[in-house]
Order: sequence, then C-alpha cells, then structure tokens
Amino acid sequence: MDILCWNARGAACTKFRYTMMKLIHVHRVDILFVCEPRIGGAKALDVVKSLGFSCFEVVDPIGYSGGLWLLWDDNKVSVEVIGTIDQTISTSIAWPGQNPWLFTAIYAKPCSSKREKLWDYLNFVSECHQWPWILVGDFNDMLNYDDKLGGVIGFLYLRKQG
Repeated sequence: MDILCWNARGAACTKFRYTMMKLIHVHRVDILFVCEPRIGGAKALDVVKSLGFSCFEVVDPIGYSGGLWLLWDDNKVSVEVIGTIDQTISTSIAWPGQNPWLFTAIYAKPCSSKREKLWDYLNFVSECHQWPWILVGDFNDMLNYDDKLGGVIGFLYLRKQG
C-alpha cells in the first residue's frame, strides 16, 4: 500500500516522466499524487496516461501555475473522487479488506486571499465526513518564516507497514 506525493514544479520535460516511472517501479506505487505539473489539457493527459495507472483525476493548472494529478491502480485500491476544486482533489480510499478513509491532495494558491477558498472547502469536508483523513501537498503557507527549508524538490512517500 504505497502512496507517492510529488511537487513537480513542471512535468513537461522527459526527465519528469523518466523519474516518475523509476519511482513508481522501485516503490511499487499504488497511488501517485503530482502537484504543480504546470501543464494541462491534451499534453497533461499524454503524460498522465504514459505513467501506467488505470485511473486518474486531473485538475488543470490556471495558465502555467498549479494543477493536480491523482493516479491510481484500481486493481489494487478503490478510490472514489468525492470533490475537486482548483486547489484540491478529495477522495475516499480503501484497500481490499480495509475501512475507507479520506485523502485530500492539495496545491494551494500562493496568494493568501485566494487560499481562503481552500480553507473553506477543507472545513466543509471535515464537517461532512467522520473518517480518518490525510491531507498532503503544498499548502504554500508557513506559520513562521523559520519553518522554510530551502530546496526546490518536495515529495512525500507513505507506506503502510504490515
């Protein structure tokens, strides 16, 4: 049961596709979340379909900013998309024999006033569902500036043991 979350900061280059294919193979990823691919439409669908997952949900970027891709193998995991907005994809997820739980993939707008819509949406989801909930992605927000750690690549790899 493996989930890989990656802040791509652009997915149009060949290196992105090669890196993703390698990570998917090495870690036997069941669910892949890519935020900030910065490509949409037919070009995004071409890349998404090349990654080898049977199902996907895509939220196109606005211009060249943002975007969300959630991909999964429906032979291994049940994923039901319960809602999307321009900054999130929310789903219920269940592996065979397991209880469902919520998964929200996020790429928040860098502008704080535009993030208000995201916080309102997340509040709504929390009021509607009582399942365990995991939120992943790029919130583009910090409590303190000292929280910022440099670098340009961000990812999160989740693996359930046992």
